[in-house]
Amino acid sequence: MNQDKDRTLAEIATLMKELIGDRTQELLADLQDQLKAKRTTLESRLSNLVNAKPAGVNYFFGQDRERGEALLSLAGADDEQRRQVLSCVDAALADDGAPRLVVDITDWPTKPERWAKPLQQAILERGPKPAVVILTPEQHELLPRSFDDLARLVKVESPDAAPEEVRRYAGDDALVVSARRVDPWSRWIAVVAPPAGGFRMEPAMDEARLNAVRPEPMAYLDELGIQPRAYGASHLVPKDPIELRRLLEELETGTGTEGRQATPNEHEALRHPEERLGLAQALGVRAAATRAECIEADRARLAGQLGALDCGRSGDLDALLERARRRPVENAALLVDDELHLVNFDGTVDGGRFVRVVRHTVEHAEPALVRLREAVAERTEVDWLGDPFMASTLVGLCAEGFSVRELLHARATLHHAGLLVQKPLTRSAGVDWQARLLRILESPPASAVLRATLQIRGERPRQDYHVGIARPDASKLELSLEVPPFGHLVLSRDGGAPVVVARTPLADVPLDQWRNPEIAITTDPDTAKDAERWLELYEMSSGLVPPGATARYAERDTTTPRLSSVPCGAALDKHRRESPVPVPAEIWTQADRLVAVSSWTLREGLAARATHPLPGGGWLVRIGATGFIAELEVYDVEHLREPSPAMVDVDLTYYPRGGALSDARWELTRFVWHSSASSDTDNVAIGGMLPIGLTYQGEGLYVRVRYAASPLLGPDPLGRNYVAGAAVAAREEDEASYDDD
Repeated sequence: MNQDKDRTLAEIATLMKELIGDRTQELLADLQDQLKAKRTTLESRLSNLVNAKPAGVNYFFGQDRERGEALLSLAGADDEQRRQVLSCVDAALADDGAPRLVVDITDWPTKPERWAKPLQQAILERGPKPAVVILTPEQHELLPRSFDDLARLVKVESPDAAPEEVRRYAGDDALVVSARRVDPWSRWIAVVAPPAGGFRMEPAMDEARLNAVRPEPMAYLDELGIQPRAYGASHLVPKDPIELRRLLEELETGTGTEGRQATPNEHEALRHPEERLGLAQALGVRAAATRAECIEADRARLAGQLGALDCGRSGDLDALLERARRRPVENAALLVDDELHLVNFDGTVDGGRFVRVVRHTVEHAEPALVRLREAVAERTEVDWLGDPFMASTLVGLCAEGFSVRELLHARATLHHAGLLVQKPLTRSAGVDWQARLLRILESPPASAVLRATLQIRGERPRQDYHVGIARPDASKLELSLEVPPFGHLVLSRDGGAPVVVARTPLADVPLDQWRNPEIAITTDPDTAKDAERWLELYEMSSGLVPPGATARYAERDTTTPRLSSVPCGAALDKHRRESPVPVPAEIWTQADRLVAVSSWTLREGLAARATHPLPGGGWLVRIGATGFIAELEVYDVEHLREPSPAMVDVDLTYYPRGGALSDARWELTRFVWHSSASSDTDNVAIGGMLPIGLTYQGEGLYVRVRYAASPLLGPDPLGRNYVAGAAVAAREEDEASYDDD
């Protein structure tokens, strides 16, 4: 309270004391009879008045000026005294400031017990101050006098007179609580007081929310060139004040009272922008455009510049950029939310008011199929054995920017189309290869490793099956994208992962415009060499082209078969059967024994110089006087400097039965024919079970060893004994036949 108001209140108190004198009790009795008010209330408020308290001035002159006029009349004030008192009263009331809250309750039920307490707690005590309550004389008479301290009470003769009083007291700034619409709607708190008691209010009397800055719409519909649809039907305007208040807010801000975006189902008239604009104009407000409508307006304008404009999501943009990295893409445009992405665009596009233009320049790389084929073109047998899955090559290509999936797809394509080859090794031309091989053979023996080759026997053809190593880091892609693309598997007992045999048939499927296969590759070598056709297959397999594009791609080149024909399109069946095959312990024992015997006998043959060259660079090494020989293929491989464990060839044979995979058979030896013997009844092949093959590495050498035999190399005691035994058996058989006769 400021000092000027204190002085004014003190001056009012002095004037009233002079008028009342010692007639206080008599005056209270007269006031009670005339005003029909409680004696205690009159006594308290009169005491406030003569003691310079604001409550007294507010009671007698602020809430109801008739009380003050009655007081002055009964106190015997003349015209000059009356003018002085009222002048001071007006000054005191003016110092309270203009009302910040006006509450119109004239159309509420007359009996205040239904709404007085909620009005006090939910509005007057929580709302801004000072407050004015517009009410009827009947409501004023029954209203508890505690309201005198909460707000200024202004009586009107009837509810019809309330709007004029509301406008007078509310001015341009005060909030208005009323069941009648108030303009602007942002100052209006809609309220409904049902006859049963209580009331509903929107928005709630929350100071922070009432003072919050309302969101500015991106634009209004009339700014976008939308033509309104005229409305003449009043039934489109909600009868409920709260629903009307919500509708006005949604129309002018584009948001609901909860901050939600207005949806077409909120109100019948909000289904289309033309209807929304027409209704807003009928209600005297502007209609805000939603974000989608603003973007659509820009999209239509930009489409006029570009001729066509596709819309998508962030995933579609990623796919487009990835496609541009794989193949040439020019002048591509994609609208994602409020951003227009132009990829390798060489034209001029005017930016929109609501859509931001983003340009991308992407250089396409050489297709993964071409790069992978180039990267493995120089691979030899040694390289394939050391890295059958091309893991090191794939890691290097990933560093160049290729994705793992496209590299695996390219690898499977090269594998199934038979385009992976081995570059021939260089035959050793050095005269010291025997000395280097002897050093390898004389090194302390290490545990052998196995060089496994899968053999399928039985009902199903070989190409239906693939063999791989069960690796802990294997991806979850189909096994046909994980099989070794060439050659054999090298297994060590310390590897900890068994062989996996799987049946993954390549089934020809139609590639139509309605569905794309999960994985599509080509098994035709000519088609696989065409990088453009491979890209089409990869994109369809990875969902990187929209439905409907498949048929267009298939008909692109009429000189090659359609993708749905047998040699071009092949889908990999995801319903496969896998079988892990651990290596039996006895196989490792047998492999170590074969390496030991082979190394021993080769050392003796080389030390005795029992060697002979073969055309083409091979060598024969005689194994003692047994008639058996070792045939050596010797190659120079510079990077094989350190001796490695010897590799023992093993045939892994499977017998599919009833669609499943049976147990495996491991074979490390085969029968080597030496000579033959015959009797009158028997013809016998004579030889022995020798290793299928062994490989030694180190000292810059790569040596493949296979075994053969010849009767020209020496006698065979086993053969002579067998022939003698056969002759004895034949003679005994003849004698027995003679005795029977």
